[in-house]
Amino acid sequence: MRSILALVVALAVVACESSTVCTLIGCLNGLTVEIQNAPAGPITVQAIEGASGSVHTATCPGTSGCTNKLFFPEFLPSQARLTITTTVGTREQVVTPTYETRQPNGPKCEPTCRGGTARVVWQ
Repeated sequence: MRSILALVVALAVVACESSTVCTLIGCLNGLTVEIQNAPAGPITVQAIEGASGSVHTATCPGTSGCTNKLFFPEFLPSQARLTITTTVGTREQVVTPTYETRQPNGPKCEPTCRGGTARVVWQ
């Protein structure tokens, strides 16, 4: 009787461990540049990675959807030089983004994404 009970418990544990249900929420790797106190209107950010010199550009038309946040997909620099252009001028700043790893469907489910944020204050 003990061996049957042990078998039932073992099967229950295996069934619980293999019943992970994953949703289909996606995520993207990349860097988000947030410009605080950004002037109204369109914004263009050119980001140059320090080590490789690769150049990435993102533009926000200044309407709903992206008023002060610009996303650079698959761009994960340890440091970047930003050139921010708005209707009232251009600013340059070097940023060191902070990154986090996300698994939106849970720790046992794909995808795993890495995202960074760099905040710049427009002055």
